[in-house]
Order: sequence, then structure tokens, then C-alpha cells
Amino acid sequence: TINLPDSLIIIGGYAFRGTILTSIVIPNTVTSMGEWVFQNSKQLVTATLSTNMLELSDFSFSDCTQLTTVTLPLDSALTTIGSSAFRYCTQLTNIPMPNNLTTIGGYAFNGCTALVGPIVIPSTITTLDHGVFYNCNSLTSVIIDGSPTVINGSMFFGCSSLTQFNIPDSVTSLGSTVFSNCISLTSLSLPSGITSIG
Repeated sequence: TINLPDSLIIIGGYAFRGTILTSIVIPNTVTSMGEWVFQNSKQLVTATLSTNMLELSDFSFSDCTQLTTVTLPLDSALTTIGSSAFRYCTQLTNIPMPNNLTTIGGYAFNGCTALVGPIVIPSTITTLDHGVFYNCNSLTSVIIDGSPTVINGSMFFGCSSLTQFNIPDSVTSLGSTVFSNCISLTSLSLPSGITSIG
């Protein structure tokens, strides 16, 4: 284990990549973390994030295959979850989506095969990049409270347990392979303003 001091403001990229840490508490003084910071830390089980970070950088916890719990209050400052931030976190069952979140990067939860849901994406969301829930094959339900205009390609590719997804009325475009291999999705209502699929 490691005790990070309350004087800490920045954690640089790759700082704890591939370590044998089992838990980490990031003090609320931290406002910035670099990319790949805990990537491939395969014994990491729990992570408590700073409430004052604006962005969770790309690949932050990618390949942390024992990570089960991420603690982050809904009123935290976080606006962005970076690309592949939790890629292949295969034991992660749920993830908090803070109320200020505007952007979820591409393949952020790719291969999170234990992620079940329902996942509630807040009303502040404007951008959902490609493949956000790619191959999350245990995911049953996602609710988007926001008003994005585009659901990008492969967002639910391989989500074979997905039974419920209501496309927001604001959406005008669905990317390619959005629902490929969603074999449990039995019905889908398209908004009246949709102009492009695939």
C-alpha cells in the first residue's frame, strides 16, 4: 500500500503502472493525473478518486483486472472519463457517473465483462465516443439522461445481455455497429428526428 500526502496536486503519467498495489486513495488535493497512471496494476482491487479532478486520463486504470470498486462522489468535479480509462477491468461491476460529466472517451469500458448496470449517464453528457461499452457482455441496462445528438459507432457492440436502452430524443445519428451482437435487445424505439443510421 501507499499513503499519498495531502500536499499532492499532480500525479504524472505511468507513475504507478504495473505495480502490486491492492488499494489506492487519491487525496482530494489532486487535480490532475497523467495517462496510464495505474495501467496493468493487476492486484489493484479498490480505488478512491479525488473529488477535484476534472479529467480521468486515457488508460488510467486499463488492464486492472482485479479492480472491483471505484469510489467517486456524484458531486465531484469530474467532467471527462478518458479513452480506455477502464479497459479490461474485468471484475468491475459498477461505475459512478458524476453529475458534472460531459464526455466519455472511446472504449472507456471496453471489455468490462462484469459491468452489469443499470448505468445512469447524467444530464450534463454531450459526448459519447466510439465503443464506450464495447464487449461489456454482462451489461443489461444503460440510461442516458443527457441530450447527445450522436451515438457513435460500436457503443454497445457485443453487449449480449443488454435488454434496455432508450435512445434520447435529441439523437439524430447512430454510428455503425452500435448494436451489433446485442442478442438480448428485443425492442428499440427510434427518435422522430433521426436522420442517419450506420
